[in-house]
Amino acid sequence: MTDGTPGLQARAQAWSRYWRRGVRHSCPGSFSEHYGQATQAFWRECFAGVSGDDRVVELGCGNGSLIRWFAQAARCWPQAIDAVDLAELDDTWLAQLPAGLRQRVRLHPRTPATGLPAADASINQLWSQYALEYFADEDGWAFLRRVLAPRATLAAIVHHRASLPARVADAERVDAEWLLRADGPLDQAATVLPWLAMSEDPARRTQRDADPHAAAARQRFNAAFAEVAERIEATAFPDLLRDTAERVMRILRTASAGHVRQATSALQALRADLADNQLRVAELVDCALDRDGIQAWAQRLGQMGFTAVDIGEIQEQGQLFGWRLVARRGAVQGET
Repeated sequence: MTDGTPGLQARAQAWSRYWRRGVRHSCPGSFSEHYGQATQAFWRECFAGVSGDDRVVELGCGNGSLIRWFAQAARCWPQAIDAVDLAELDDTWLAQLPAGLRQRVRLHPRTPATGLPAADASINQLWSQYALEYFADEDGWAFLRRVLAPRATLAAIVHHRASLPARVADAERVDAEWLLRADGPLDQAATVLPWLAMSEDPARRTQRDADPHAAAARQRFNAAFAEVAERIEATAFPDLLRDTAERVMRILRTASAGHVRQATSALQALRADLADNQLRVAELVDCALDRDGIQAWAQRLGQMGFTAVDIGEIQEQGQLFGWRLVARRGAVQGET
């Protein structure tokens, strides 16, 4: 993928709007600052292998969750950390790092992974948390082959095709498409806004109540959101549907108070949020790896000279959350 492709631009814009909310990672509803205990333990073990001479790259850094955890859990700070992300980022988290670490971190927003200006064989540590899979194409692997040093460690947590996040994403992809379809629930909500805006004026309200077009619009809206309620009851992952229904109800109340322009803008914002979410979750589903996929990564890393490749699964709160991978090359004898 190149920086000029529409797909890459759409991804950057969707993620930029997401990170602009100030969230620290992609599962803010499930975990606090640094994901769960198993994820923290994985990275704590990885951080133990960092030396003061290392140069680190984090691919897909988002709003700094992993580096903030490094600041708390690491015993040694490296020479430099380059934090790369395709999106525009909220960089206020940098000010919260200890001064000695902050001066070693260089943030590279609006930068595709392969666009990092890194010298050949210059990177000793490469970290990625739910990001490497998004650009693990031939250009991405060629970039890693070029920049990783003869002594290097690659540590990553990767989306697992059978994981809870992937199953939620798949359900939300379908639900977002259904919500956004022509003549779907959001279109039906749009049709009732002008009628609701007549509620404040008694004369106009009487006129509306006698108009068969208003009654028909109300019936179509009620039928659409009865179907939303049915889908909420039927799905194992109702959050997107429930949140959308709650936002629509607030929008309707705004229109009923006579603020139809404000309500219309809020409905447009809801559409945009759903479209962004649809892009993000569809890409997650497409990029998540099954066992054959992660084994193919191990084989490719072996071809790059990584003689120690450890693969396992991350479990959080009793649920499968992803693959964990640590690959090393140039390790001294006895080093793990």
